[in-house]
Amino acid sequence: MIRHTPTIHDLRQRRTRLTGLTLVEVLMVVVILGIAATIAITSTGDTSDMQVRAATRELTSILLYTQTQAIASQQVRKVVFDDAQHGYRVEDIDGNIIPDPLNAPPAGADPNDYGMQKKFPETKTYKKVTINAVDFNGTDTVWFNDLGAPYGGDDLPLNAAGSVTLGAGTFQIRIDVEPVSGRIKLTEL
Repeated sequence: MIRHTPTIHDLRQRRTRLTGLTLVEVLMVVVILGIAATIAITSTGDTSDMQVRAATRELTSILLYTQTQAIASQQVRKVVFDDAQHGYRVEDIDGNIIPDPLNAPPAGADPNDYGMQKKFPETKTYKKVTINAVDFNGTDTVWFNDLGAPYGGDDLPLNAAGSVTLGAGTFQIRIDVEPVSGRIKLTEL
């Protein structure tokens, strides 16, 4: 029996008959499916914990800013929490809301509407966030004196860490303000 030795022409024909996907094409399909799955999961997932984390970062910044302002101005500054309306405001010793340096009021507007205050449910970013608990020596206010030391709303130095707890659904984070130093510590509950 005589065997036929394949020619170059035969090899080319055989190669064109074999069809399939290359490794690069398969990888591209996998990458596209992965991106689509990520978008689908992110858009349908619950964002409560992300909102609480973001609100916690903002509130931590507000507390540090208030402490720094008390030291810089050599005047008492305080953060008053409203757990009924799930918000806060930054005030001076007389109860005037401190102006927000990043949100100046237009001419003729009430400066208090543009002060350092927020009600979480009224914002688009923190719609699900609530203030679940506040305790600064049994009050809803933390004061910072001219040296930056934290006081409770009863005008006494904090005798233990004061705290405010933010949450959404079952996810909660507690912000503790340490006595004497005002050091801030975050704890997921």
